Amino acid sequence: RVEESDDSDLTGVFEDIARTEKSLIMNGWIALSECQPLLSLVDIDLGAAQQLVRRLHGQLISFFLAFVDVCHTYIGQDPEEVRNAIAALLGVSRLAPAEIDSFAQLTWRGLYGLILVRMGRHLEVKVIGKVWGAARDMFTSCAAATDLVPHPELIKATRNAAQAVITHYSFIGGQRLAHFFRDSIQGCDWSSSGEPSDTHFLARVVKDMRRWDTQLARILGDPRKDRDAERRPLNLWKNSMELEMERLLVKKLQAFVRTPFNRNGVEVGILRIAFKALTEYVREATFSKFGLQQIQVDCALLSTFVQGFTEDDDATILCSLLNEVVVSASQRCDNPAFMDAALVEALCEEKKKEFDLE
Repeated sequence: RVEESDDSDLTGVFEDIARTEKSLIMNGWIALSECQPLLSLVDIDLGAAQQLVRRLHGQLISFFLAFVDVCHTYIGQDPEEVRNAIAALLGVSRLAPAEIDSFAQLTWRGLYGLILVRMGRHLEVKVIGKVWGAARDMFTSCAAATDLVPHPELIKATRNAAQAVITHYSFIGGQRLAHFFRDSIQGCDWSSSGEPSDTHFLARVVKDMRRWDTQLARILGDPRKDRDAERRPLNLWKNSMELEMERLLVKKLQAFVRTPFNRNGVEVGILRIAFKALTEYVREATFSKFGLQQIQVDCALLSTFVQGFTEDDDATILCSLLNEVVVSASQRCDNPAFMDAALVEALCEEKKKEFDLE
């Protein structure tokens, strides 16, 4: 169903998520109910009752670890390696390994990845606690029932699994834009470029980022907030020393980092990877004066876009990355001469209207 869904209409997807989560809870409750009669058989034997509760506790852990295994398998990680890192849960049996391993054969789809993230967060925050609470209520006559509490390492593993998927979502998005930048830089003869009058990069970046923004806002329940209508280029208020400090910080900035559970964090991660890659590709090219000015215009337009698309602090970092792209291009130009700021501003104003960046 997800593979056939239109990203712009996610109503059916939300219905599928709700049904799946309900099915998880119901199956857990049914399994607990079927175990309850066993307690009456061993009630007179305290040791046997405690062993039953411990086995039940282990099975519940295995049940929810199956979701953890699915997440890591889907993004190409070895679930056994992940389990080996959770010392407290070693020895817990792995359920349905063949079925879970089949997820490694699935083609990555961002929307499905976000569904796993949403479900993982719900499991961590609500479902796991509810299932263990139901188990305590059902086995309340057994003294060992007080031990039926979610294992902290299980909750941590569930959170880390969702974190791994949303980070992968960010990495894949960043790599796709990076590949676009690579093809654009390598596919153009920048040493014979004419005077810039259009943009090479903006249309594709805006299209992809808005599509991902729609997915993230809906699936994560994190809609975009209204922003100030007038936002000027951030480096207009900075002196040369401040800009040089930003350049030094940008050079140390890691492209691939863990992604937070929110829309802005994912989008910033995508753009950070893409802009860092753009810097590297520019350093492999050779530019004429107009080729350099084209990069200047494109980076000014991208800066305008990210200032309205991301939070202020993140926009500062992203714009600094784009400034580094321009500096790198100037270092690959035999006759570097930047376009007049007023002309760049005029082009930006024209494209802001065309791409609705107001």
